[in-house]
Amino acid sequence: RHESTILMLGLDAAGKTTILYKFMRPNNSTTTESMQPAKNVHFAVWDIGGQPNLRKHYFTDDKSGLIYVVDSTDIQRLNEAQLLGILQEKVMVDVPVVVVANKQDLPNVLKAGDIAEHLGLLKLKRNPLHVQEAFASNGDGLCEGMD
Repeated sequence: RHESTILMLGLDAAGKTTILYKFMRPNNSTTTESMQPAKNVHFAVWDIGGQPNLRKHYFTDDKSGLIYVVDSTDIQRLNEAQLLGILQEKVMVDVPVVVVANKQDLPNVLKAGDIAEHLGLLKLKRNPLHVQEAFASNGDGLCEGMD
């Protein structure tokens, strides 16, 4: 079995913890959990939040991927997202990125292409990238984005 370390980031209230709990077996309340999707791959996901004192943990060399969660209804907060800055870090070169455009069940949401444009992802060349529309509360779109 192959183990991958996936970093999950995003602004507060975007749905990171909801996504984490959709992938794990309900067993306790910690935010460092393991999830086991199909294909015999074991993921260790760290949901460490966006507080500045935790940011030093983002940039270790053992990241196999990045899940960046955004609230698709909150266009103003997209300007606060620091995804491009995170991807400028040396240890993030070539790390695959899935942007989860969460809360797609709500009215007036931005779709994947609009979110990619707002985050400046259209000019991103050095990271494999996918923007996945999702509704984390019921799990819609989550597995599709992890393939």
